Amino acid sequence: MDTSRRRFLSTAGSAAAATILIPDVVAGEIAMAAKKRGRYRDGRFPSGVLSGDPEPNAVTLLTTIDDVSGAGTVKLEVARDKDFRKVVARREIPTSPLKGFSVKARVTGLKPYEDYYYR
Repeated sequence: MDTSRRRFLSTAGSAAAATILIPDVVAGEIAMAAKKRGRYRDGRFPSGVLSGDPEPNAVTLLTTIDDVSGAGTVKLEVARDKDFRKVVARREIPTSPLKGFSVKARVTGLKPYEDYYYR
């Protein structure tokens, strides 16, 4: 098979665009389905919640939820006190079977050398 340079570049460009754009399309579909269903009312977090990639003003929180089905959202709250009266971040994070029911959030705007609580 004789492939011209132009045809090769065109095919390679299309493949690269698909590789870049498809995850965004899937993420958008997951978010729409999760928003439509709303927050999970049940489920468990068998691995707890992992915090990682700390910086002076940010942290990444990760977990998985099980005993649920379909797309939905998980509520995240980060507070400066144990009673969650001083909440500094609150959001609904979409997940679905396509993501293995994994949940990941980057929380920014934190103050260095402060204690924070999350749920």
